[in-house]
Amino acid sequence: MNLKGREVAGIVILLVVVGAVMGWRWFKSPGREPLVFEEPAPPPVEEKAPEAAFIAVHVAGAVKNPGVYTLKEGARALDALQAAGGAHPEADEHAFNLAQPLYDGQRIEIPFKRGEGQDPEPGGTPGGSGALININTATARELEALPNIGPARAAQIVEHREKHGYFKSVDELTRVSGIGDKILASLRDLVTIY
Repeated sequence: MNLKGREVAGIVILLVVVGAVMGWRWFKSPGREPLVFEEPAPPPVEEKAPEAAFIAVHVAGAVKNPGVYTLKEGARALDALQAAGGAHPEADEHAFNLAQPLYDGQRIEIPFKRGEGQDPEPGGTPGGSGALININTATARELEALPNIGPARAAQIVEHREKHGYFKSVDELTRVSGIGDKILASLRDLVTIY
């Protein structure tokens, strides 16, 4: 290589070195932020208010406007009574648990006050009115009024209901210890799940 070629090569090398040093200083200069590649943020998600769930209940008995009413999930028997226009003047509101939670498809019956000649205590059927005993809401004492159901079986029915939830059919009574097909047959026309 002749002298002129060496000079050109030296100048080129010098320019590359100077360019690299200048680039390095510029890259490291204070106040210069490094390039950061960020992923684009996802589009905002519109939050919708949760839709309220509703249940339908049948309100019967001593109420001003018996019928089927739609209530918000989590409603109580008192809400159903109010939806039906309130109690009839002859209603025995205290014979019914107005604080009980309601479920879809439930029938609640507000009893009339007991007239003369009716048993003062539950016996046979509640209030002597021919109403069915609701095995999902009845107390142990009310269940004892049923044939073949003494204090022990009544307590077992209540315990089973509290442990496993409401009965979905009268036939599920056979899941309670001591209740077989024969006892179920004696209860079938006296009890309800609504």
